[in-house]
Amino acid sequence: MLRTDTGNFNRFLTSLGLLLLAAALLIPYFYVHDTDVLRVSRDELRGLTQTGREAIERRQRRAEDLESWVLGLAGLLALGGIGSLYLGGRRLRAAQGKEDAAIERKARKEDVEIQRLSEAEVEKKRDEQAREVAEESTVDEAPRSTVPIQPAPQRAEETAIAPHAPSPSESLAQNRAAIGRIEETLRRALEGQKDESFDYISEAKLVAGSQQLRIDGLFRSRKPARPDVLLELRVNRRSRNMRVRSRQFADTALALLMRYRALTERNANVWVLIVVPEEEEELPVDERRQLEDWLNQSLVTEGVGTIISERDLPSLPGRFHELFDPE
Repeated sequence: MLRTDTGNFNRFLTSLGLLLLAAALLIPYFYVHDTDVLRVSRDELRGLTQTGREAIERRQRRAEDLESWVLGLAGLLALGGIGSLYLGGRRLRAAQGKEDAAIERKARKEDVEIQRLSEAEVEKKRDEQAREVAEESTVDEAPRSTVPIQPAPQRAEETAIAPHAPSPSESLAQNRAAIGRIEETLRRALEGQKDESFDYISEAKLVAGSQQLRIDGLFRSRKPARPDVLLELRVNRRSRNMRVRSRQFADTALALLMRYRALTERNANVWVLIVVPEEEEELPVDERRQLEDWLNQSLVTEGVGTIISERDLPSLPGRFHELFDPE
């Protein structure tokens, strides 16, 4: 038996169209099939009594008058059925396209695999960051003027006690050690927290086919309405061009965020965390706030920037909840 599917309006339209077409065919059929009275001949009528003959003739006239109405009704039902089928089929086609796109997006999400960086990848990443910090320190220590300045003569005893400037290899080793130390402290602080809204993965790598995306830290949301949070860690020594570097960090983080959204089809924000090593002098509060304001302006509304000293890393879980999970 043909039944309409009222659970979905599009399928209801197509089912209704089929019912109307069926009715347009069946009503004339049963009407014609039930009109034996029209086939009574005149000779048979003459053999009836006058009362019987008049009754059959009345039925014949009534049936003849209804014939045009039945055919008209069948035509209207057929037009309605064709219209319903057309609208329902058109809407079903559009809905099917959306469903197919949703299935494809879901398949892409399931194809994205979250992995931890290998030890070799972690070491390579730290070396790259150490070189960046070393290059930045070299630029910052470069003289602002090209006019040579003659050093004042020094006594022998002063020369003997003058501090030794680290060589490029020593500076690179110091930066490398600071980055490794900061990352380990950060990992222990964030992985040790208990959070009902996020799962934290440090040194994460997203793999989808031939595409890979490296993330310093990923807060994977457990609630569909809440976005994920990407952690972009930057170790930067205090320098006079720290504001310019903050803008560069923000641009890199936004590019990372766009790639993550395209790869996973998930909503996300980015948290740019700039850590000043403990051997550096701490930034004054006013200067740190100005730099954070500048960093947040560069991130627009896509994330939050935080500048913190290495000594304050254990307080990061509380800082994270204030920014992204205030409930």
